[in-house]
Amino acid sequence: MRLVRRIMRTFLPSLMVGVTLIASGIASAQKAAKKDPISVRLPGAAFAAMETINPEHIRWHVRYLSHDLLEGRGTGQRGGDIAAEYIATQFAEFGLKPAGDNGSFLQKVPLVGFTTLPETQFSLVPKQGAAMNLKVLNEYVAYDQTQQAQSDVDAEIVYVGYGIEAPEYNWDDYKGVDVSGKVLLMLVNEPPSDDPKFFKAKALTFYGRWVYKYLEAARKGAVGVILVHKDDMASYPWEVVRNSNSGEKSYLKLEGPALQVASWVHLDVAKKLAAVSGMDLDKMMTDARSRDFHPVALPVKLQAHMVSQVRPFESNNVVAMLPGSNRDRSRSPESCGASHREIA
Repeated sequence: MRLVRRIMRTFLPSLMVGVTLIASGIASAQKAAKKDPISVRLPGAAFAAMETINPEHIRWHVRYLSHDLLEGRGTGQRGGDIAAEYIATQFAEFGLKPAGDNGSFLQKVPLVGFTTLPETQFSLVPKQGAAMNLKVLNEYVAYDQTQQAQSDVDAEIVYVGYGIEAPEYNWDDYKGVDVSGKVLLMLVNEPPSDDPKFFKAKALTFYGRWVYKYLEAARKGAVGVILVHKDDMASYPWEVVRNSNSGEKSYLKLEGPALQVASWVHLDVAKKLAAVSGMDLDKMMTDARSRDFHPVALPVKLQAHMVSQVRPFESNNVVAMLPGSNRDRSRSPESCGASHREIA
C-alpha cells in the first residue's frame, strides 16, 4: 500500500492537470446544457493531458521502486533515501518547483525508531491465581512509546470497552472515570452500526483506529493500553498484528504524553484474562456496545518490563510545488489556479 501511495504521489501532478481540465470541461458543459442542450465537448488540453498517461511508464516506476536493491524502502534506511531521491528527480522532470529545505525537493523530518528487545517481560497478574507470562508475537506484541530504553509498569487493568469518547455521537466509554496510572483494556474498531449518522455506519472512523485509542488513553494519563484482537472486528488475522509489530517502529520525535506499554493481545489471552477476573469476554463485548457502558476495574495487574533499542534519525519528505497559472486573485477559487504541494 505504501508503494501505491508513492507511485500515485509521483504521478499526481500531471494526473491532476488532466483530471482538473476534464472536470472543468464537464462542469461547463453541464451548466450550458441547462440553458441550451448541446453536445459535451472536452477541451483539447484535457485530451492532450490524458494522452500523457502511459501504463508502461507506471509499470517502469513500480518495477524500480519495488526492486530488491531498494531493500524495502524502509524509513530512515538506505533504500528509503534512494526512493526519495528518485521521486524528487521525477518531480523535477515534471517541471515542478522544489519546496523543501534549502531550495531542494527534500524536507528533513526528525524521527525516532525503536525496537522491542527480547529482554522485555509481559505478565498478567491476578489477585488470586498464577501469573500469566505471555509469549511475545504468539500471545502479545508491545512497544514503549515514551522512546526510552527501559520502562517498568506495575498497574491495575481497567476495561473501557472501545476506549472512545465521541461527543458528536453521544458516546463516552470513560464516563469521567480517572484512569491515570492505569492500564486500559480495549476492543478494536468501534461500536457496530448500520446508521450513517452513528459512527458512519460500516465505514471506519478515526475513533476505530488503534492510533486514536492509544492517543486518547495517553491524554487521560494511562500508562498502557492492551487491545483485544478479534479477526472479524479488526478485519485481519493475528498474523498481521504479529508481522507488523515484529521489527522497528518509527515515530516523530516525542511531543506530549505517550504510553509506556502500547500492546495487543491474542483473543485466547483476552478470554483467559476475563475468566480469571470472574467475567465472560463475549458478555464484555456485548456490554461495550451500549451507551450505558461504564469502565470496569479488573482484579488483575499488568507487570511489564519494557526494554527497547532507540535510534534517533532523520528521514525525508519529498516536497514540490506547482504554481498557479492565474494571478487574478479577485476570481473565485474554482476559476483561479492555487499553489499545489505534493508530499511523498
